[in-house]
Amino acid sequence: MRNSVSIGDGIYLTENGGKTRSHKGLTNTERIAKVLVHPINSAVVYVAAQGHLWNANEERGVYKTSDFGETWTNIKYVDENTGCADLTMHPDYPDTLIASFWEHRRSPDFFQSAGKGSGLFKTHDGGLTWHKIEQGLPTGILGRMAIEFAPSDPNIVYLKVECEQKDEKGLYK
Repeated sequence: MRNSVSIGDGIYLTENGGKTRSHKGLTNTERIAKVLVHPINSAVVYVAAQGHLWNANEERGVYKTSDFGETWTNIKYVDENTGCADLTMHPDYPDTLIASFWEHRRSPDFFQSAGKGSGLFKTHDGGLTWHKIEQGLPTGILGRMAIEFAPSDPNIVYLKVECEQKDEKGLYK
């Protein structure tokens, strides 16, 4: 989303090690931050879609397929200005996901990297229900966040936080 940004046209599936690929939708998401494949059922795939860089669009959020990309459902959406910047899956409980949402906008003469839509959300049921995580986070306007379960102990989650309160940005555990 910074100076050297490109545009994508969706998700592709290969079934032969990359020799050929078939387009599986999400064309208008333009920018995809992460793709996670369920470790037990590979037909289930989650996509963190950031969306358009220069304007508002509805194709943002967390998408899920249960049929190898034949159909997609947006299972977490904030608004037309806020996309999913990062997504992580619990290594032992793959229906537990944490998503970071980032409100941003680029134009030729400025870049906005924070907003009221930014936040952190968690699901324990594969995306059927989500709750917002606020405890322990900066209380003001959040920006981009990166999140991951610790490989050494999945009870630990690391979060890198960008926010308007400069003394509160940094690495959280």
